[in-house]
Amino acid sequence: MKKIMVVAALAALPSLASAQDMGIALCDTFYRQYEACVSSRIPEAQRSAFRDAIEQTRSGLRQLATDPQARPQVENLCQLHRTQMTQALAAYGCTFN
Repeated sequence: MKKIMVVAALAALPSLASAQDMGIALCDTFYRQYEACVSSRIPEAQRSAFRDAIEQTRSGLRQLATDPQARPQVENLCQLHRTQMTQALAAYGCTFN
């Protein structure tokens, strides 16, 4: 239940673009690792929800990163997401460096 709530919270960010790097190393690395975890460790029946959450979150962050005033906060948000997902996906054996 907690995992679903975290995914739902991440999915609440606006969907604005396709999954592309945003040019912030911590963010780009984390979301690539998150996608790899979902593809290899999440049960097939749940993957779609996780992939949708990844796309929506990355899209929202990518849009924020285009604003020079907001860009410094994007890395902080990615760090927060990484911490949350490390806890939420630990049961699946996912780790994010």
